[in-house]
Amino acid sequence: NIDRSALLPDKQKRGLMSRLNLESLERGLFVKTDTTSPGGRVCYAADKNAFVFAPGGRVLKCTAALAHPKNQVGSLHTDGTVVLNQNAGLWTRPPAAHSKCRNCRVLPVCQGRSCPLKQIITGRPACPDIKHDPQLFLLTHRSDMLMDQIMQQNQNPAPAGAAL
Repeated sequence: NIDRSALLPDKQKRGLMSRLNLESLERGLFVKTDTTSPGGRVCYAADKNAFVFAPGGRVLKCTAALAHPKNQVGSLHTDGTVVLNQNAGLWTRPPAAHSKCRNCRVLPVCQGRSCPLKQIITGRPACPDIKHDPQLFLLTHRSDMLMDQIMQQNQNPAPAGAAL
């Protein structure tokens, strides 16, 4: 079982993330996340080829829930073969498999697969934080765009004396 008592409520977490992103931008700190681009909020555990290899030959999907029984999706054998079990399919559902996702405005970003663990636990897809916080979405997108510009300038530096 996961002890949720130390976790912030989603609304409080979103507010904190918005403030941290805004403060970072104001101080000139940019983090390239691509989280507002298509697929940018799809969890790595939703990828059919993403695995965590744990001691004892356990094959897992999620690094945030190492002890959750549904997280063990197979076994690594001594000859190097991996045998997946029935849990593997729980993590890699097709994009927008849930009807709740089909008409969602952030579907291109999360594809209905932002946190497979939450969907396994609740039976409903987990929506990314940017769905409920337009300011966070805009700040994150702005940060990504600014970081793209900085990276492009570093790849193609202006000649000496040229205006930036």
